Amino acid sequence: QKVIFGLEAYTKYLVDDKGTLMIAAFGPRPFSHEDDPIRGVIASMKLQETLKKKNIRNSIGVTTGKVFCGLVGDKERREYTILGDVVNLSARLMAAADYQFDGSILCDRATYEATNSRFDFQTCSAIKVKGKELMIEIFMPTRPK
Repeated sequence: QKVIFGLEAYTKYLVDDKGTLMIAAFGPRPFSHEDDPIRGVIASMKLQETLKKKNIRNSIGVTTGKVFCGLVGDKERREYTILGDVVNLSARLMAAADYQFDGSILCDRATYEATNSRFDFQTCSAIKVKGKELMIEIFMPTRPK
């Protein structure tokens, strides 16, 4: 939470039988910036470094695109959330980072294109993910430039 707070992002935490999940969205009002994809990669790299120092296994998926941000539900149970294709893709990349890439950070092409002037990336083999017909190109940030 400390890592994300200074970068002005919406965060949501989920805990279930699979573990703990944090969703961080950079860009929802009133926290939108032109460099939100860069903020997302910075946050992911700082978060991974912090968790590794504590020996906490983690995997991170970072995507860039438009989402719905707002209240969902009825008067009995309502919550503020984010929904959209890039949210689902981020979850798929996170799962691939865990199972296929030993707990790394994986980014989609949109994030890579928006941030490759600031970070070095390793290009990985495209992967098939649930809900997508085409293979997804993935990129692993390795260090700031």
